[in-house]
Amino acid sequence: MSTHPLVLRDSDISYILQNLDANALHSIIQTLSISLREFSTSPSKVHQPLRQSISTSNGFTTLFMPSSNTTLTGIKTVTLNTATSASPKGVLTIFDETGELQGVLNAEELTGFRTALVSVVLLLKRIKAGSSVKNIVFFGTGKQAKWALSLCMNLIPDLQQITIVGRSTVEHTREALPAARRLNGVAKWSLSSPDCKFVALAPQNDPDFNLNLEKAIGASDAVFCCTPATVPLFPIQYLKTQNDCYISLIGSYKPHMKEIDPLYLKRENVKVVVDSKVACLAEAGEIIQAGLRAQDLIEIGEILGVDDSILSEEYRGNLVFKCVGLAIMDLVVGAEILRLARGQRAKRSSLGVEVPFFS
Repeated sequence: MSTHPLVLRDSDISYILQNLDANALHSIIQTLSISLREFSTSPSKVHQPLRQSISTSNGFTTLFMPSSNTTLTGIKTVTLNTATSASPKGVLTIFDETGELQGVLNAEELTGFRTALVSVVLLLKRIKAGSSVKNIVFFGTGKQAKWALSLCMNLIPDLQQITIVGRSTVEHTREALPAARRLNGVAKWSLSSPDCKFVALAPQNDPDFNLNLEKAIGASDAVFCCTPATVPLFPIQYLKTQNDCYISLIGSYKPHMKEIDPLYLKRENVKVVVDSKVACLAEAGEIIQAGLRAQDLIEIGEILGVDDSILSEEYRGNLVFKCVGLAIMDLVVGAEILRLARGQRAKRSSLGVEVPFFS
């Protein structure tokens, strides 16, 4: 195995992730789950200060997100153009415990994958504990939505209906999702997949949009919200109080943003799980605007520390998972991708770029 630092482009990471086999995917899930558990229960093993930012006068903001699991240390930087809707640009740099550079990874595909993965991990735990998931609604057509959709299609059996909700037209919603696929080289699936009914919804030129959306939400077992929304994506009346529904909020990440009405989080029969109490109380609009406190929240790492078969009943009812993103997620998932890339370079030498004589 080469000891030279490896640079992975976005296309390299996309190739690796889209060709994961079942063993590799479950290995990443296990590694991520362990790290989240350590983050919540063993703070001496995971070091993660709050992100820092620098904003410039010409409309750019750069976020700095360091983390360490004592074996590896990573620094993720993301630059946002606050004046436009341009996609963020980011990079993850990984070092070993001695400070030797191990790799530099483009962070775009990585961020979409790890964010979707952590929200699916909690849903899988509910399924193992007895929850039934047949109908799922996805809001958004970006990387997070595509990865959440792909992961659900690959990991959840017996799905009956997938509803994809876009912002413009049904045609655009359909066209925006060709990158979502079955993993491990299985033939691409599309909205005509015979395994599951696919429905695309969008507000433009559809007078029945609200009615169809209400039906889809009312019948859903899970809802994935993957948009940087500043207003709720649907009225909370669409969510039936008696439902056993899982809602993932992974698109909004600032105090003024919200993908769901914060009042839903205050319902007596709704539990709220977060990736980090400290981070969500500072950055998650839904949490802040609902007036929730630390004692109202539970970190996902605390739940992942419980065996699947004994997941308590309270976390199998109506549950909201709010994620603003942790640097430790990038570090451990990025390290797994780096490991896979090194292993695959023997057959695909064009995968990544080695940097010899760096030290």
